[in-house]
Amino acid sequence: MADTLDRPQITISEMLSLHGRQKGDKPAVICGATRRAGRDFDANINRVAQALVAGGLRPGDKVALVMENAVEMLEVLFGAIRAGGCAVPLSGLLTPDQIVSLAADSGARWLFVSPAFAEALEQRAETLDLAPGGRVAVGWQGAGWTAFTDFTADHPVTPPDRKLAPDDDFNIIYSSGTTGLPKGIVQTHAARLHFAWSNAIELGIGADARTLTTTSLYSNGTWIVMLPTLFAGDTLHVMEAFDPAAFLEIVAHEGITHSFMVPAQYIMLLDQPGLDAADLSSLRMLLSAGSPLRRDTKRAVIERISPRLVELYGFSEGFASMLKPDDPAEKFVTVGRPVMGFDLRVIDEDGRECPPGTPGEIV
Repeated sequence: MADTLDRPQITISEMLSLHGRQKGDKPAVICGATRRAGRDFDANINRVAQALVAGGLRPGDKVALVMENAVEMLEVLFGAIRAGGCAVPLSGLLTPDQIVSLAADSGARWLFVSPAFAEALEQRAETLDLAPGGRVAVGWQGAGWTAFTDFTADHPVTPPDRKLAPDDDFNIIYSSGTTGLPKGIVQTHAARLHFAWSNAIELGIGADARTLTTTSLYSNGTWIVMLPTLFAGDTLHVMEAFDPAAFLEIVAHEGITHSFMVPAQYIMLLDQPGLDAADLSSLRMLLSAGSPLRRDTKRAVIERISPRLVELYGFSEGFASMLKPDDPAEKFVTVGRPVMGFDLRVIDEDGRECPPGTPGEIV
């Protein structure tokens, strides 16, 4: 018999299942008063996946979510992915017409909506070309909508018989539209797997991390720490909404090790009266992304919150670079080096690589 080499291919969804079985009692996600053990988190993901498959979801079908931060939002998102679908989390900050427009643009066949957006979308969603029973109300009731509890009731807690391939679509993230109309960015399972393990390594998210997300779960920025944390089998703490005083309390009470905030949140935290007396000793890494961090703000964060500050510059399409605490002092005003697995060049108008110090286009 010829010798063969094992070539394992594992997905993020399979990693969540493994953690559910192997670390079943460990909290996977905590949000407000809800603390979901890994075993239950995985079981609920399976219920959603089984319900979608039973409802006719075909591989690659798009599943849109308009939901506030909650454990259930993640269970729906990963349930859609485990079923072979493509998750489409949409921003609740958009107007109702914009939300419906993006859902239509994505080709969504299912739409999950939580109470905060029920009034705005209950009637407008009728214009979407959804699957039968494709309007699902998570935590509320409405005419023509299937209650989430009914949607998942009586479905198995085992994973559906769906094979996920590296080139299958994992999600569509819509850009913020700062440079024009929002555009849908499709990421595959392979791309998100690289995103998860590379950021886990770069940010030091290991087997005992307790990560606090402070921004909306639909945001790609949140995923920089959300995906690596769940991929590694750690505990994800989700703030329902950002509040600087609550942030300090959660860090101290839960022993938070990692967190991500945008510059405006750091400024709010620096203005919080109880900051200097707060116990932030558990923090191992703070990430800043989304917009440039002013030099004076950066110095204040390092001096008053944590010296383990990481700045990320990147695109929603996937590329990123990081400036880390141990980088040389002369790099303080730069965006650091590419995340592992990426490289970059600066080119001129003719596509030629620019010499150091010459402006050009990043590729």
